[in-house]
Amino acid sequence: MKSIPLEDLHIELGAKFGPFAGYNMPIQYPMGLKGEHLHTRSHAGLFDVSHMGQLRITSTSDLSGEKLRQELETVLPCDFNNWPNNVQRYSVLLNDTGGIEDDLMLVWRDAAPKAAPEVRMVVNAGNRDHDLALLKRLAPNLQFEWVDAALVALQGPDAESVLSALDARASQMTFMQACDLNLMGVQCFTTRSGYTGEDGYEISIPSKDADRIVRAIIRDARVKPVGLGARIPCGLRRGCRFTVTTSLLRFHRLRRAFLFQLHPLAGDPRQSPMERSQHPPKRVDFPVPIPCSNTLLAGHPENFSA
Repeated sequence: MKSIPLEDLHIELGAKFGPFAGYNMPIQYPMGLKGEHLHTRSHAGLFDVSHMGQLRITSTSDLSGEKLRQELETVLPCDFNNWPNNVQRYSVLLNDTGGIEDDLMLVWRDAAPKAAPEVRMVVNAGNRDHDLALLKRLAPNLQFEWVDAALVALQGPDAESVLSALDARASQMTFMQACDLNLMGVQCFTTRSGYTGEDGYEISIPSKDADRIVRAIIRDARVKPVGLGARIPCGLRRGCRFTVTTSLLRFHRLRRAFLFQLHPLAGDPRQSPMERSQHPPKRVDFPVPIPCSNTLLAGHPENFSA
């Protein structure tokens, strides 16, 4: 089983561990699942999500970024033209028949003068190697590099004030915006996003600096470490809609629209005009009834869909 960069710190904090997507992950702390959940909703919780795959994607032979845009559009149902700099978006990874392989997050980053632009991508932990292999096969002229960094999510109503104490620019970030924050002298790629239903940030910290920066964050009395066990209940309790692409992967290429409208040509140049006219993209919503005996989830089954 693989280890994450902050494993020693989690042990020191009394975390209970469990296997998750091949990684030894902190599931909960002495506060307990319910306490962690409620603290995140009322103050701020720090989640370690370093098992997620962080990719930097470039085309070093093209400083304009046009080749980067074109190749990524063959595997992602995205239009990279006019994509604002440092804005994060949700998308899916397509196979060579247009079926969905995984969901992911993307940020387009314009480059400094005389340097190539890049895309930062976060893929699901269980599909890291699979996704990278598929990306390399379908976009062979691009360069893909794993980012050597811990990834932590600071979530909750106090997240902004906590992070702004380390870099005041954190308070200026809007939802789904990215920025290189200076945390204790270290450039940390940060997005204002998360998966708990609360306001917050996901912070990529170079592995060698992660321990001291995370210690500084949790030194604030408003922040408590929170395990993965409380992550989804936090989101469900707030009415977030969770997708289940992992259980609906590799659909037939004519049924690839899932939860949002995809471009008719996305991922499958073999689709004929007749096929496109007979099977236009459409939105599909899948309601999933969830029994809510758990006190953390009770009372809001109407908000859950997949």
